Amino acid sequence: MSKGIRLLTVGLILSMVSVSCYYDNEEDLYGDGPDNPCDTAQVSFAADIEPIIVPMCGYNGCHGESFPANNIALNNYDNIVNTVSPELLLSSIKHDGNASNMPKNGNKLPDCDIAKIEKWINDGQPNN
Repeated sequence: MSKGIRLLTVGLILSMVSVSCYYDNEEDLYGDGPDNPCDTAQVSFAADIEPIIVPMCGYNGCHGESFPANNIALNNYDNIVNTVSPELLLSSIKHDGNASNMPKNGNKLPDCDIAKIEKWINDGQPNN
C-alpha cells in the first residue's frame, strides 16, 4: 500500500471516530420545556429520589453497602438519611465548591434531579 493511501485511510478512520462519539444526558435531550417540565410538586423517595441516588451513587465501589467511600453509604433510604447530612449531599451534587463534587470525576446531575433532591430534603426527607 502506498504512503498516500495509508495516510488517506488513517485520515478517514480518525474522522469517523471523531464524529461517532457523542454524549447527551436526558436533560440535554428532553430539557425542562413545556413538553417535559420538571415537576417537583409531589416528590417521593421511592418514585423520584431512589432512582436518582442509588444507581448513580449507591453501588459497590462508590457509596455502596460494602466498604462505602468515606463511610458514606447511599444504597438505601436508611443509609442515605443517616450517613450524610442534607447540606453536604446538596453541596456535593450542586458542585458549589463547599464539598467534593459528586459524582466523582463526573458531570453534575441534571438540574431537575437536583431540584427534586432539594425538594425532598426541604420536605424533611420522607420515606414515601
